[in-house]
Amino acid sequence: MRLAALVAALLAAAASTTAQYDPFVDARHASVNGVSLAYVERGVGGTPVILVHGSGADLRTWGYQLQFFGQTRRTLAYSRRFHHPNALPDATSVYSAAQQADDLAALIREVASGRADLVASSYGAVVALLVARDHPALVRRLVLVEPVVFSLLTPDSPEAREVAALDTARRHLLDGEAEKAMRAFLSALIAPGAFDLVPESTRAMLRDNLPELTAEARVPLVTMAPRYTCEDARRVTAPTLLIDGGASAAFLRAMTREVGACLPRVEPRTVPGAAHAVHAQQAQAFNVLVRDFLDRD
Repeated sequence: MRLAALVAALLAAAASTTAQYDPFVDARHASVNGVSLAYVERGVGGTPVILVHGSGADLRTWGYQLQFFGQTRRTLAYSRRFHHPNALPDATSVYSAAQQADDLAALIREVASGRADLVASSYGAVVALLVARDHPALVRRLVLVEPVVFSLLTPDSPEAREVAALDTARRHLLDGEAEKAMRAFLSALIAPGAFDLVPESTRAMLRDNLPELTAEARVPLVTMAPRYTCEDARRVTAPTLLIDGGASAAFLRAMTREVGACLPRVEPRTVPGAAHAVHAQQAQAFNVLVRDFLDRD
């Protein structure tokens, strides 16, 4: 039933997972923490908005958001460290949320004059949470879409056991079985069979970011997604819009609820008809919801 409800949204998302041009043609590059990060920006004025993507993705996933928010304010989408088209990880690279958060904090200082609104999805939302906790002066407002904070799930709960589906994808990556890994990854995060339903642009983005996903799989879960507690969330002072998809997997919605129970200044919202990639599957509803939140003083 969940899969059937998602078919139309997944097929309609093709234009949102890649803009109607090659977004890397006019990409700029910021040098932060010894690496070069590609980013694209649109618009002028207002507090800059920085879009932070999740695992297996890059700046292309924010096509609709760049166009929409760029109409009224400066908007930047960047590719995180090790994500396409940035330098690839090698066998010695350590993929960690702490490192990704350090990069984002440096990027805000480098290209956003030291203060930004963050709109972040999935693993990117974990990165944004760490920045908001450790560098409150850098973040004016925070939008989080289903942050994958595994440590907030109750051990041995049905939702915690669902996370094991992601371990299947990790094993396939380490075994060099790319297509099996992509299928398992999307099945766990969206719905069984999702790989065959998403647009080719999404599959291409996943293929381009397989080295990044493999780097994630090589490190222990506690390194890739460190323990984040309710006390950590209580230290986030920025007003926060917390979004989940009405058709998302139970473990994703459970993590979102747990984060929301801990954040001190939070507005929870559910977008019907969307699974994990809310910004792509229900772009119009997502954009209006986020715009109205960010436009407040």
